[in-house]
Amino acid sequence: MIIIVTIIIIIHSLVTKVEKTFSAKEIALCAFLDIEGAFDNASYSSMKRAMENKNFDQCIIHWIRTVLAKREITSELGSSSITELATKGCPQGGFLSPLLWSLVVDDLLRSLKEKGFEVVGFADDIVIIVRGKYDETVSERMQRALNYTHSWCIKEGLRINPSKVVIVPFTRRRKINLEAFRLGGIQIHPSDRVKYLGLILDAKLNWNAQIESVIGKAKSAFWLCSKTIGRKWGLKPKMIMWVYTAIIRPKVTYASFVWWPKTKEATTQSKLAKIQRLASIAVTGAMRSTPSKALDAILNLLPLHEYVQLEAEKELLRLERVEKFMPGDLVGHLSISQYFQNRPVMKMIKDWMKPVENHDVPYKLHETTRADWEVGGPTVRQGSIKFYTDGSKVGIKTGAGIYGPGIQISVAMGHYPTVFQAEILAILKCTNICLERKYRYANICIFSDSQAALKALCAYKCTSKLVWECILSLRRLCQGNSVNLYWVPGHCGIEGNEMADELAKSGSNLQFAGPEPSCGISNCTIKMDLKRWAEQREISNWMNVKNCNQSKRFITPNAYKTKNLLELNKRALCTYTGLVTGHCPSRYHLKNIGHIQSDICRFCNTERETSEHLLCSCGALYTRRHRFLNSGCLQPSEIWSAKPGKVLEFINSIAPDWATTRRGSS
Repeated sequence: MIIIVTIIIIIHSLVTKVEKTFSAKEIALCAFLDIEGAFDNASYSSMKRAMENKNFDQCIIHWIRTVLAKREITSELGSSSITELATKGCPQGGFLSPLLWSLVVDDLLRSLKEKGFEVVGFADDIVIIVRGKYDETVSERMQRALNYTHSWCIKEGLRINPSKVVIVPFTRRRKINLEAFRLGGIQIHPSDRVKYLGLILDAKLNWNAQIESVIGKAKSAFWLCSKTIGRKWGLKPKMIMWVYTAIIRPKVTYASFVWWPKTKEATTQSKLAKIQRLASIAVTGAMRSTPSKALDAILNLLPLHEYVQLEAEKELLRLERVEKFMPGDLVGHLSISQYFQNRPVMKMIKDWMKPVENHDVPYKLHETTRADWEVGGPTVRQGSIKFYTDGSKVGIKTGAGIYGPGIQISVAMGHYPTVFQAEILAILKCTNICLERKYRYANICIFSDSQAALKALCAYKCTSKLVWECILSLRRLCQGNSVNLYWVPGHCGIEGNEMADELAKSGSNLQFAGPEPSCGISNCTIKMDLKRWAEQREISNWMNVKNCNQSKRFITPNAYKTKNLLELNKRALCTYTGLVTGHCPSRYHLKNIGHIQSDICRFCNTERETSEHLLCSCGALYTRRHRFLNSGCLQPSEIWSAKPGKVLEFINSIAPDWATTRRGSS
């Protein structure tokens, strides 16, 4: 998670600088450098000097130096072997290696910034950025940056491989005049594109190369996985769906946070739709003529370009945790927020902050189990002050309850808080009550049935404003008192907990007074809101489809229905998909694709033989429908609501050969 956020920040920082350059009609000259064998070639003296510059304790410096210098390297050839001590570098994959290299390269990054250059770095990949209006000035400054970087590497015993150095002038100008650059006596000519951290950046940021790369990777992954998929054998539909959502789709959405504007173009949407269609056909086994929109509705899938936009919004929300944006900043790739501005939750204050370390935990969390409570609960010092807290959500409203000596409080929290936030707020209110009562030298015991809340209060890192406020209140209460936190099992007849639970439920039934939300919106609430957006979008897309007339009479996108369908075997799902889309071996469809001459129903000989006619209204099949589907005459929506197994039993009883008809007969 930390690495993903770091990559997002680096890519965002680089693309933001380039986009600002475009707005100012300037040139952003970027040199992408790769330090050769960074982890292997960093010298011990460089690491020692870097740690001293950061005021490391001498004992720690000596310990790290000893661990590195005492490493033995053994080489064997046949019966001969030789062992030598390592003279430089740190082990790749070592726990301390990234930190040690970061300390070494930080000297270069800091020095370049002091000289007026913009720098972005990730591990041994460094980007030097020079922005300006005049070609000669930009070129001269970049050459000075390259000269300094080359000199620094020589001083530290490192080397930059000139063959891997790429210099790209990012600009929308039609003509620029840049001469070749030199690094260590080797000429480097400007390029029109570069691959950085898996992202292809072209000089005009039109993202064409990135889209082609993404589509190529996704198709390669699909065709590789397709070796496990056959018409009658191979992975089950549920597993094929997992392959698509967990392997193929993430390849498409990587770094989509910066290139998502490309998905607004119709050509890009068409290319992405082809990838999803390949997967949908593989999952359902549908005929090749089956409309993609219908398959998306059956499998409850957003169009891939909209899914890319959704993932871009999630990345923006991740970035907001570590970087504060002003309204004027939300342009370029950050304008993704405009797509979700109509969601009230997105405009509300979030319950997150930059990670804060919580090493000072003066209160004590007692690890209790159900077995402890079955024999009367943990032993508490005589004279202790006991409080019970709880949080509850009834319907769409949340409440908190506090029960203790001389106090029974119900707190209304409104619609948006989660149960976890209610549990934390209950402990916070309880703590504040104790502070108001000015307890001194007391043994205060707070009982809660939320292990998540108690562990969050004692975790070494905090990212929630509400949790951090509760931690600070507990610390203040610990000044002159002994504070103990206990877990108590809920709904087990423990009097204090049952009273707190009733108070919390009462709080959720009360009307919240004041503007909502009562506390910041949690990450869980935002995820649920984005999930609801996706569900609403799927239904809206399906309702606005102008064709697929047969499919629209049956299908209503529903995640629960999709889950049930994916439990079917390959043949069953193939048959069911054909029935609800109309692209099946019915006479109506076979006539449409030119396989037969007549589309009259083979059973009643009066109407066209469509899947709807067979499943809902054919008079000759009235009794059989009643036997399998409990009704002789049905509506298409009733077929969609019925159990898939019953529908398949009915169709197999009248056309047992449908499941073996070639998928590609269209």
